[in-house]
Amino acid sequence: MLLLLRVAFACFVVIKALVLTAASSSSSASHREAPGDELPDVRPPPVQRTFTSDAVEHAITNISANIASPQLARLFANALPNTLDTTVRHFDDSKPDTFIITGDIDAMWIRDAANQVWPYLHFINDDARLDRLLLGVVARMSKQIKLDAYANAFQPNATCAPSQHAGDRRTPPMQRGVFEGKFELDSLAHFLRLSAAYVRFSSNKAEAAQRVINLPDWNDALEALLGVLDEQSKSSDEQEQEPSPAYGFARVTDTALDTLAIAANCTGSKGLGETTPGTRTGLVRSHFRPSDDASTFPFPVAANIMTSCELSNVATYILRPTGALDVAKRCDAFSAAIALGVLNWGATSVDEAGELTFAYEIDGYGSRLLMDDANVPSLLALPLYWHADGGSFRSIYDVTRRRILSSANPFYACSTTGRRVCGVGSPHVGRRWIWPLSLVVQGWTAVASRNATEICEVLDALVLSSAGTGLLHESFDPNDPAHFTRSWFAMVNSLFGDLIVKTSREMPDVLAHPDVACNKEKIF
Repeated sequence: MLLLLRVAFACFVVIKALVLTAASSSSSASHREAPGDELPDVRPPPVQRTFTSDAVEHAITNISANIASPQLARLFANALPNTLDTTVRHFDDSKPDTFIITGDIDAMWIRDAANQVWPYLHFINDDARLDRLLLGVVARMSKQIKLDAYANAFQPNATCAPSQHAGDRRTPPMQRGVFEGKFELDSLAHFLRLSAAYVRFSSNKAEAAQRVINLPDWNDALEALLGVLDEQSKSSDEQEQEPSPAYGFARVTDTALDTLAIAANCTGSKGLGETTPGTRTGLVRSHFRPSDDASTFPFPVAANIMTSCELSNVATYILRPTGALDVAKRCDAFSAAIALGVLNWGATSVDEAGELTFAYEIDGYGSRLLMDDANVPSLLALPLYWHADGGSFRSIYDVTRRRILSSANPFYACSTTGRRVCGVGSPHVGRRWIWPLSLVVQGWTAVASRNATEICEVLDALVLSSAGTGLLHESFDPNDPAHFTRSWFAMVNSLFGDLIVKTSREMPDVLAHPDVACNKEKIF
């Protein structure tokens, strides 16, 4: 079993270096779009950008020069710096402190912020100020989790006017500085992920680990996080024996997925909502999903996998190198317990062939939800957190991926008219809508499997989804991409930028010569 755990839960090895230049070549006539088809430059003027990095600008120039499609090159040049251009609301150059909004909502989601700055990790060794910006994001997350480890989104400070969600009934109570108080396990996992990745990408890992562990609130945030994992791994029966719930939530809303439907049963929980019941599985409960929608069953498989992996990474890259051995052991123990829970409960057989697939959510009583949601962490995104190279994990993931990208997933959608495009959506906006984020994740996993044709199809769909705007959106109607939600959604643009960086490094011919690499005349 220990060998199986080591194989199945070895964490994804993140890119350590970025090749900024590729072999230069001129585009053939079949790659050129007419000027009228080109996407617009929608970056704000330099004086209006909220942060500028010379290293990022150099990467945009160098990578774009080796992309045959002008549309794809423009989309990349707009998307990669979108977070820096538009969402850095506060940056302190004298101490680590950075506040990043999600885009059209003037608040900082821990999950979104971690993904928004993710591609810039490639450049921190070339830009000291960018390094400070990312460390500042970790510092701000530490402060937020210390304030409220069950919240998902925060305001810049406690002096801000109460948010639109201040009236939510909740344990712990809503307080100033908290924008929204939904407990989403992946928020904590993203804090762990960015903390460890900041060290992992650094050219001087020992110094970087010290910088993280010496942040004023980081150790307190980690303690709060471990306390939440302990509490939310308890069964419903155990929690109901407590005098009051550690977490409960209720919102007056006309959207069912925006609140919790099960009445909490603790003595001090009158009027609060709870997840559906769950028994002890080794997994950690999450009342809400990465989409901010309420969970159907309490234990999300993808978020637990991510949490297990990132606990191990924090122990490896931060805690043990800095001598925090007792806390490292606790993180490793939680990681192993979650890993065992996933192996025992997270995979299920769904057909006569007996092939195993990962469920989206489970409860430990035998109930399971077979679907995937575009928001990360998703089942489709598992190779971003796990090594997907062998053993039982590889075969389970392959089956899961095939099901996700098919009608077996109730939130997989395809166009029925016009250009053929398919992808994963989310209950958050309803069925038959595709989220570009799912296409980005599909592209990442296609690069990992060296599937050039699939990568080209994904890039086609992403350019199409931009609907001539020059940026990516939250979701779009595949029959009419001009019908989309959220015109300013920075996370997906950052992660698309990272996909192009990854492709330029690992499969540059897909970008420079799609006619040869993908047997396509051009990228649309």
